[in-house]
Parts: sequence; structure tokens; C-alpha cells
Amino acid sequence: MASNFSASNRAAVASRIGTALANVAKAMSNAGYAAGDYGLVVQNYVSPLPRSTNISYPEGGFSRQSTYGCGFWNADLDWAAGTAHPAINSTIASGIAASQVANVQTVDVSTLFSGHELCASTTEKLNNTPLANWRSPGAVDVSEWISEVRTASAAFSDYYVQESLHPNYWGQLALRSCLRQIYNDGDVRSGICTAGTGLTAAGEPVVTIS
Repeated sequence: MASNFSASNRAAVASRIGTALANVAKAMSNAGYAAGDYGLVVQNYVSPLPRSTNISYPEGGFSRQSTYGCGFWNADLDWAAGTAHPAINSTIASGIAASQVANVQTVDVSTLFSGHELCASTTEKLNNTPLANWRSPGAVDVSEWISEVRTASAAFSDYYVQESLHPNYWGQLALRSCLRQIYNDGDVRSGICTAGTGLTAAGEPVVTIS
């Protein structure tokens, strides 16, 4: 893990990102498109985990995982949110710069899930609320937008182990709304996407671009 986040490896990853974006731009040029004919959008990463000061459940034993699906020690939470997440997103930004592609637009979702991370103190598990189900009015505002960590015990259930720590139903809809607003009816733009409260008429979590 340390080697993955070393300065040299991050530089190598940024270079690969830059090459990939430059290759897309080259392919578009070869197909006859000028830079102004399209927008190339790069999205960074949400933070799936809260810091240890903002997690609902105490550290001790294995109940964080076995009961709540967020099996991380406090030190690991703080490293993930305070070190790994910023490093990943800064590497993406370096990759964009390395590409030297002029018409790259960005959608910054780094804080989009703030307050909706896995096991965040601002969320509730459904069975601890009076809500009838996870799509009841108001559910989006108290829900986690990240899937629980699934272990091998889930392999033959309705859930997939590989979905762990990925955006769930609400998270995917929030990201979709961000991208729709970035697309902006074809007038593609950059922006920072943040969450509000409630749902839109389309049934997506309210998010805004700034």
C-alpha cells in the first residue's frame, strides 16, 4: 500500500492518465473533430469513508463489520479520508495537466458524499428509523450513499462482494445528476458538485454545481 501511494508511483499513474486523455483527443482529431466540437469530462473520486470522529459506531471487536458493514479501525479511516482520498484526486489532477489537452472539463465530486459516507454519524441504518423502506420520503437524507463492505459470506446472496465501498442506489443517482448538470445541455462545463437535501422531480438527490 505504501508503494502504491509513493511519489514515484503517483507520478507514473498521473503520466498514464495524461497519455490516456491525450490519446482520446488524438482519436477525436483523427476522426475530424476540432477541440471545440466536443467536451472531454474527467470525474474524480468521492470519499466513501468518514473520519474516525464522524463514524457512528465505536471501535472495538468486530461489530463495525459484522453488524454495520464498515470494518475499519479509526487509524485506517483517518488515513483513507485524510491521505488516500486526497492523494488519488491530486494524482488525477496531475494527469489532466500532463495531458496538455485544452478542452478537458472536470466534475469534482470529492465532497459530494459528505455526510452520506459509510457508517457516518449523520446517517441511519434503515431498521433504526421509522421509515417504511429505503425509498420512503426523507430516506435519501439519512441514508448512506455507499454500499457496505461485503465479505465472502455474501458471495451467494443478492449482493456482490465487488460492490463493497461503491456508490449505491442513491449514490449513483447523485452522480448521475452531477454529470447531467456538467453536460449542461451540450454546453459542457467544469464544476464542484455538492449535495443538498431532498429529491428532484426526477427522483435524484438534490445536488448543485458551483
